[in-house]
Amino acid sequence: MTEVEKAYVAGYVDADGSLGLQRVNRKKHGEPSKSIEYRPYICITASRKDIMEKINDMLPRKLSLWTGRNCKKGEYSKRYHTKLMGSDRKVYDICEAILPYLILKKRQAELLIEVGKMKSIHKNGKYYRDGKFNADAYEKIYEPMRDKIRRYNKENYSVVIA
Repeated sequence: MTEVEKAYVAGYVDADGSLGLQRVNRKKHGEPSKSIEYRPYICITASRKDIMEKINDMLPRKLSLWTGRNCKKGEYSKRYHTKLMGSDRKVYDICEAILPYLILKKRQAELLIEVGKMKSIHKNGKYYRDGKFNADAYEKIYEPMRDKIRRYNKENYSVVIA
């Protein structure tokens, strides 16, 4: 991405985007499992499809584009979403690229970058101790970071509304 494209994407992430860490309970054959995974994500929403397609073209990985409805004062308007999620290194790379241009979501991006560095240390993004996966230790590491990101998102929302 060029510097202008990085700034453009950062502007949309700040205004109509979301950065986060999603907790996923892994299931095996429909049965509940104790295996937990934390997946980083970047999500951007806009009301114009052409803008979302432009942003999608700027990103190093092509993202799925889908529509949803946004209820505002009893009226429904069409919304377009693009989301990059998973253990993919691209989430961290995009956060690093747009970090200098972020204002409102800078702290969330910094935390996601930190998560990416931690996950690269752990085997396959999971925490192993003595050759065995340790779900409790894994959750103790990532859950506080997830909570911080969620708290920062709520703080940003209240700043924008006020």
